[in-house]
Amino acid sequence: PTRAIEIIKVDLQGGQELFQSLALAALANFPLKLFVDKFADIVFGLAFSTSYSSFYVQKRAITCLCTFVRKVPTLYQPTWNPPLSILLQNMNTGVLLATTSLISTCISLHGSAPLISILDGLVTITARLVMDPGFLPGDYIYHGNNCPWLQIKLLKILQSFPPPSKPATMETITNILATYIQRAEVGEDVNKNNATNAVLFLALINI
Repeated sequence: PTRAIEIIKVDLQGGQELFQSLALAALANFPLKLFVDKFADIVFGLAFSTSYSSFYVQKRAITCLCTFVRKVPTLYQPTWNPPLSILLQNMNTGVLLATTSLISTCISLHGSAPLISILDGLVTITARLVMDPGFLPGDYIYHGNNCPWLQIKLLKILQSFPPPSKPATMETITNILATYIQRAEVGEDVNKNNATNAVLFLALINI
């Protein structure tokens, strides 16, 4: 284990994207308590960096952190909330998907109360996905819907929170739900219908 720890540490801190990604994949697949104790701080730094240039490595780090939290639930602390809110402003879809997975994991382990401070960020990113057709690159637009699988993940997360106390946040949620309902129309494109109806179904659960 000592030799493995040394090799992984060198790869994580070496700054080479390929080696960092492989090291993070190894840690995510084998999240031993020993590895969590040794590498949590390094993985945390890669996941929550605001200046790191590789979104691919950042996505891997967030995914690895997600497995670490499942292994050691006490790893999550409310001090994570500000960097989580920053990640929700990231324009990279892979990073956003990994971030929502991490948030879902934290909620499943600790409930939504400790993460209430990120609710505004969750609502904002959901609103942009729903109301801004050009928000994401074309590769993530499915039959006119901005990354519907990300929208579904966000709606599931929002279901975990109580109704927001801020009138502006509540108004944004109301606008999101109204937009989903207005778009609910049956066309000839079955795939488009399925994508629209999937997010509409979860939106209705939020009402």
